[in-house]
Amino acid sequence: IVLGVLFLLATFCTFLVYPSLALNLPLASIGEKVQFFKMWKLSKGFKLTIFLQFIIIWIVYALVCVPFIFFEYNIFINVIISFFAILAPALTISCLSKTYLLWKEKNI
Repeated sequence: IVLGVLFLLATFCTFLVYPSLALNLPLASIGEKVQFFKMWKLSKGFKLTIFLQFIIIWIVYALVCVPFIFFEYNIFINVIISFFAILAPALTISCLSKTYLLWKEKNI
């Protein structure tokens, strides 16, 4: 039961909170004023894009890395998993940056 509740909470945060914060935290980092309760409204139209980018990148990461669990663990497998562990967040951040630029262009 506890794991089910935690899974639902994680899904809720991934689907609802992450897309809103993902566009508004870059605004805060460059010094623009961000009103916390307007974050949902400001990210309108880009939430699904951000969510799908996040899910697709991490599903591909899982599909590539999980099969290596069944092989004998050695340095080669460690290098492959480490490479993809670095690549997945880098791709997520790159996609988020591009989405932020598109969002900013649309909202000017």
